[in-house]
Amino acid sequence: MRRRAITSQMELHGRPNLSSCEQEQISMERRCSWPIAGFNNRPSSAESRRHDPDGARLVPATLQPRRAGELCRRCTLESTCHQRAPRGEHGADTSAPMRRAGSYRAGDYIFRAGDAFNCIAVVRKGCVKTLVNDSEGNEQILAFSFPGDVLGLGGFHSLTYPCSSIALESVQVCRIPYSEIRAGTERSSALQYRLLGALSEQIERVAMMAANSRTEERMASFLADLLLRQLRSGYSSQRLQLRMSRVEIANHLRMAPETASRALKRLVLDGVIGVRSRQVEVLDSGRLLSRAALCG
Repeated sequence: MRRRAITSQMELHGRPNLSSCEQEQISMERRCSWPIAGFNNRPSSAESRRHDPDGARLVPATLQPRRAGELCRRCTLESTCHQRAPRGEHGADTSAPMRRAGSYRAGDYIFRAGDAFNCIAVVRKGCVKTLVNDSEGNEQILAFSFPGDVLGLGGFHSLTYPCSSIALESVQVCRIPYSEIRAGTERSSALQYRLLGALSEQIERVAMMAANSRTEERMASFLADLLLRQLRSGYSSQRLQLRMSRVEIANHLRMAPETASRALKRLVLDGVIGVRSRQVEVLDSGRLLSRAALCG
């Protein structure tokens, strides 16, 4: 089902049919999960003029959801926003909203490492980086999260947040209180399954990072994952909008910024991708997946 859906999405955007390698590996798409954002710290002058009313830079049309409500429909925990309550006195179903909306500007903390665990959050708009600091205070970026991704799951174990989550741009999240998550999991095995699925996907991303030892593989995995995630969300299959700095991407991929630049340049010279300003155009998705070590 997922393979057919992704194939159809690529054809709708004018892409050729998937290669045999891609068809074989679409079912493995979750294993390469490293979303990306801007290699340039400054947007172009045209981009800087395109803002929505709350100051957030608008996403190009190629990255806009195709239908209204897409943000909620692709959310990992969409079904938890309204949990069914017992029937009312007239037999009608009632529901109680579980989510609490929150808005953040670039640089704002959504969670701080060490704070008491009181909720999880689902990204609704924007990009968030999750990080830890070593004993010397150096930042290590663990993940970049996009709409539909869940933040704060690590707090269930110790009831404190083990990592900090920081908005990279104007961000909106849906916060779900811990007390309501507990009540929801007691009522619904489906919610338990969704939470375990979200945790499993995050673990797979870390495992994929550790498995790719070559710098080119890590960079290709990073780009390939964003491509696959965009396809699942109904976005363009050809262009990837970059949202965080080259230094942040290099930090996340465990390499020096200069090394990241060389890995990216190799993909450009080989005709796998094209780079212009803050966009990466995928010229050959099959070769990108192959470079990401998704194909034997």
